[in-house]
Amino acid sequence: MTGKEELQKFTIQVNKEVTKFLNSLDSYKYDHLIEKIFSLEDEPLPAGCTKLNIIDGYRIKWSDYRILYKIDFNNKNVIIFRVGHRKDIYRKR
Repeated sequence: MTGKEELQKFTIQVNKEVTKFLNSLDSYKYDHLIEKIFSLEDEPLPAGCTKLNIIDGYRIKWSDYRILYKIDFNNKNVIIFRVGHRKDIYRKR
């Protein structure tokens, strides 16, 4: 070993509702949100992420959009359960 242990990446899981929302966006917003989501593979708790109080999970921001997710540290999974505009993201469905 060279002294640096290779870190195992987290697996990203996205539900159908999130996929549908992302596919409805224009390519500029889609590309930036996808980039933010996949950055969680390497760092599931990036600088600027917030632990949610009402919903169990975390939040990261991009522009006026929010990405809500949970982390399963045992299985190395990041589960994206909601993506949306900041005015809508916390409303009950």
